[in-house]
Amino acid sequence: MREVLTLYDAHGLGLRVAVDDTLPDIAGDAVKLRQVIHNLVRNAADAVAGVSLPRVHVSLERADGARVALRVSDNGAGFPREFLGRAPEPYMTTKARGTGLGLSIVRKIVEEHGGAMHLENLATGGARVSVLLPPGAAAPAPRRAVPAASEQTT
Repeated sequence: MREVLTLYDAHGLGLRVAVDDTLPDIAGDAVKLRQVIHNLVRNAADAVAGVSLPRVHVSLERADGARVALRVSDNGAGFPREFLGRAPEPYMTTKARGTGLGLSIVRKIVEEHGGAMHLENLATGGARVSVLLPPGAAAPAPRRAVPAASEQTT
């Protein structure tokens, strides 16, 4: 997570990060999970563009039971009410130049990992997206189709 967030450090987002270091590992595709973080933080960054004192908060914490929660919140305008009921359908966007694919990609990746996603507006203003993922052993390394040179027999 930290490697993705370093991309946003210098963007004046008021980025705050809180990570519970006692969380269990999450089994899954690291590239896809990084994409989830990137899409959510990018959406939050877009939401606070033009806000005089922008704030984006990213947390990784224990959720209900054993699940792990990734939460990204911001102090932007929040989601329109009609968007909350339909998001994250593909091609739904509130951005002038958005494709409407970011949250639907997040939802697909999260569901592939046995998780769930929840969108909400905050009473204090802004929005929060919560991704809940089940814990698991670290994902196994991918299998190689061809043995490494040290594994080949002559």
